[in-house]
Amino acid sequence: MRKISISTILFWITLTVYGQQHPAVSEPGYNPTVPRLISMRHKAVSFTDKPMKMTIQDFEQKGNKEDINVYVVYEKDSTVGKSSGTEELFNPPQKLMDLYLIYEYTFKIYCYTKEEMNGKIPKINLESGGFVDELKVVTYYIDEKGKLKDKKIKKSSVISEVANGFLSIQLDQSQLIQNSFVEVNVQIKTRNFAKLVPSISPGDSFNKSLTVSYPIILNYKITDNSTLELKSSSTSEFELLHFVRDSGAGNGNIKTLKVDSKIFSWKINTNENKSKIEFELEGLNIPLDSDIGVRPTDIIRMN
Repeated sequence: MRKISISTILFWITLTVYGQQHPAVSEPGYNPTVPRLISMRHKAVSFTDKPMKMTIQDFEQKGNKEDINVYVVYEKDSTVGKSSGTEELFNPPQKLMDLYLIYEYTFKIYCYTKEEMNGKIPKINLESGGFVDELKVVTYYIDEKGKLKDKKIKKSSVISEVANGFLSIQLDQSQLIQNSFVEVNVQIKTRNFAKLVPSISPGDSFNKSLTVSYPIILNYKITDNSTLELKSSSTSEFELLHFVRDSGAGNGNIKTLKVDSKIFSWKINTNENKSKIEFELEGLNIPLDSDIGVRPTDIIRMN
């Protein structure tokens, strides 16, 4: 028997609700922009730098790591398609897409004893604004047979608190394992594009790296800094949508618009990270006469 994926089911549900069977299709002024956008399930990410997987060799070195990844996400606005009436089928909302930043922090910390662990998790400065979108904790350990194992820490055993603009994280010690690695992954979601302000922990107890990526519709001033040692600079593809917004049968077209993403990766020199690192937004470079579902004024004032 052929298996049908959840995404396929959702696609056909969308067509059933908004497609040819919807009464509004035959009415004057019907605009299929919203149902087409929903069925596309479009999402573009400027760059996702997946941290290196834990290895047995890491247990020999017992070195702590701090990897920071700042990237841009572009996807359907969460409010689109949620209207209880048919207004969206005749007048698509001005804001069809959402554009936001993710500050992703991954700490890999060697845990000699359970008691010392909570004092080792760095606090995160939330100067960039935003909120905790995701928080995961995993422990890695070597079992009796010398095999590398992992164990997820339950959400109920992870306590996060924001005070004075800093996010602090505490773990239930009973869930920890001595002589293990604890990996803490935090994703901060924000729509403040004015500056890229990654939070870097003080001191030299971590080997630190920073990756920043963004589509060229955003123009950031990337300046030299003695704290940062550039390891690589590259580009990738970022796919925007262009909404035609015309009504009538066969219209409501959505076209794709491909632009570059800039990607910078640095090693952070821990002995020189006393100064704050920030990259200012100098302007926007949205292609002329394009409608990407987010107005330039929306991007500027999202903070």
